[in-house]
Amino acid sequence: VQRGLEEQLGIQIKVLDYNEHALGSGSNAQSASYIHVMDKVSGKATYGVGLSSNITRASLRGIFSAVNRLFYS
Repeated sequence: VQRGLEEQLGIQIKVLDYNEHALGSGSNAQSASYIHVMDKVSGKATYGVGLSSNITRASLRGIFSAVNRLFYS
């Protein structure tokens, strides 16, 4: 995902930290992912958060959240 975003958006990022956990228990529990990324060019860093019932989707939402905050807000 990181490499694809870098190629398609013309950005250079470094993942500094990543965490995930469940928000509750059972088969209907939501998952949360937290990602800390840095723009390799400017050195600016920020966090992104993703929530979903699917941990993979939560992770993708987290990285998109971080990239949006870093470059487009």
